[in-house]
Amino acid sequence: MMPAQQDAPLLSVRDLVTEFPLRNGTTLRAVDGVSFDLAAGSALGIVGESGSGKSVLIRSVLGIVDQPGRIAGGSICFKGKELTGLPEKRMRAVRGRQIAMIFQNPAGSLSPVATIADQFVEAIRAHERTSRAAALDRARHVLKAVGLRDADAILSSRPFELSGGLIQRVMIGLAMVAGPDLILADEPTTSLDVTVQEQIVGALRQVQRDFGTAILFISHDMGVISEISDRIMVMYGGKVIEEDGMEAVLTRPKAPYTIELIRAVPTFTTNGASAEPKPGISAPIPAAPLLAVDDLTVTFPGCEGRPAVSDVGFSIGSNEAIGIVGESGAGKSVLLRAIAGLYPVAGGSIRFRGQEMVGARGRDMKAFRRQMQIVFQNPYTSLPSGRRIRDILAEPLDIHAVARSEWETRIRDAIDGVRLAAEFLDRRPEQLSGGQRQRAAVARALVLKPSLLLLDEPVSALDVSIRSQVLSLLSDLRKEQGLGYVIVSHDFSVLRRLADRIAVMQAGRFVESGTAEAIVSSPADDYTRRLIAAIPTIERSLRRQRAAS
Repeated sequence: MMPAQQDAPLLSVRDLVTEFPLRNGTTLRAVDGVSFDLAAGSALGIVGESGSGKSVLIRSVLGIVDQPGRIAGGSICFKGKELTGLPEKRMRAVRGRQIAMIFQNPAGSLSPVATIADQFVEAIRAHERTSRAAALDRARHVLKAVGLRDADAILSSRPFELSGGLIQRVMIGLAMVAGPDLILADEPTTSLDVTVQEQIVGALRQVQRDFGTAILFISHDMGVISEISDRIMVMYGGKVIEEDGMEAVLTRPKAPYTIELIRAVPTFTTNGASAEPKPGISAPIPAAPLLAVDDLTVTFPGCEGRPAVSDVGFSIGSNEAIGIVGESGAGKSVLLRAIAGLYPVAGGSIRFRGQEMVGARGRDMKAFRRQMQIVFQNPYTSLPSGRRIRDILAEPLDIHAVARSEWETRIRDAIDGVRLAAEFLDRRPEQLSGGQRQRAAVARALVLKPSLLLLDEPVSALDVSIRSQVLSLLSDLRKEQGLGYVIVSHDFSVLRRLADRIAVMQAGRFVESGTAEAIVSSPADDYTRRLIAAIPTIERSLRRQRAAS
C-alpha cells in the first residue's frame, strides 16, 4: 500500500462526542473525545471489543447515527469541509459518491427480492443521470475489479442465491461504483471463512492500490486489522487508548488492552506431514453415543445432482465435541441443520441417544429438539426484532411447557452465563451490538438445558475478550453438564479450544479428520493446509509490510 502524502488529511476528526440518552435519564457517551487523521489513499484500522464505539464512530462520520443518538460535540472535516451540522440534503450528496460504507451484515443491507443488477443501477442513478446500459457496464467493471469474474451471472442473481463471500464482494462493488474517496468498512469479514476473508481483504487492498481510495476499517480481529492497515487505532469505552503505525502497535504495544488483543491472535505452524487423508472421523465409536451420524446425504433441487452433504458419518458421546471446518459452500451448515431436523435427509441415519431422527415428525421431533439446541451463525436474522430479550428467552420455555415457576431462574442463569447484565433482558435485539446479539442467541439455546448443542459459528461476531468468555463458558458447561457439541467454525483457534476432534469438509465430504491438535499442527491434506495458510497472522502482516517498504 502506498498512502498519498498530503499536507491536509482527507479526513480529520477532532474531539468527537456522540451520545445516546438512556431511559433512566442518564446519557451514554458511545464516542468520547475521539481524534484522528486519515490521509488520502491510506488505511486506518480501528480495533476494539463490542461496545467500544467503533461502529458509532464511523456512523457519526457518515451522519447516520441511530436515533435517539446524536453528535454532541467535536468536528468531522472531510476534504476541508465540516460535516457536523451539514443539512441532510447536502449530506446525501456526500454519502455514496464521496464516502461509501460497507456494513457488517451485507445480506441485511441488500433488497432480498431485487436483482444485483437493479441494485447497482439504483445506486448509480442516485447520484447521476445515466442509462441502464451504461450503469450496468460500470457495474461489470467494478465487480471484476473486486475479483468477480462472472459479473453477468452475479448481476442476474438475487442476494439469497449468493454465498456470504460473494455478497460481501458485491457490497464492496456497490461501495466503489460511484468512485468514492473514502470507504468505511464495518466488520466486512465477520463470519466469513478464512479463504474468503483473505479474498475480501485482498479486494480492498486492490481497490486502494488501483483507485487511491482511503479505507477506515473496523474489526475486533487484530489479525485481520494487521492485514490491511497502515495505522492502527485501538478503542475502549468510547475512547482511543492507543494509535500508531501498524508495525509499532503490533511489535511495541503500550496499552495493556492492546497487548491482550495481540496475544489473542492465533499463531499456527505446520510440519508438512504427508500422511494419507482420512475421510471419516478416526476415533473409537462410543459404546453408547449421544449422537451417531451414518452415511448422511442431503440434496437440494436445482443443484445439478451434486449433494450438499455426501456420505458423512461420525459419532460423539456425552461431554465430547467435534469441530467441522471448511470454506463457504462446503456443506458445514447444511450438515448441522440436517442433524437438527431443519433440512430433509436424502439418505443415511441420524440417531440421538439410540433413537432414529430421520423421518421423525411432530411430538417426536419436538422431544428431540428440547435436548438438541442450535445456535445460528447470524444473530441479526436469528433473533426476532421488536421483542425484548426476556421474551425471546421465554419463548422456548413456553413451547416446551417448562413450568412457569422455573422461567425467571432459567432466564437469569442463561443471561448471566453469557456475561450479559440483567438490564439487557429489557432491551431488544436492534438495541444491541453484533456481539451482544450473538451472546443473547447462545443464551436462548442454553435456557432449555439441552444435552447437545449444535453451534454454527457461535463466536464469529464476538470480539476477542467476549469470545474468550463465551468459549470458557462453553468449556465449563461441558464439564458441569456433560454436554456434547457439534461446532461449525471457520476459525481454527475456536475449534482448537473447544473440540476434541476436527473434521475438514470440502464439497460436502470429510477429506481429513483427527484430533484438534494434530489437524492444526500436522495437516495431511493440501486443502487443510490451504485453509491454515489463509489465517491472518501478525507475522504474515509484518512480512508483507516490510517487503513493501
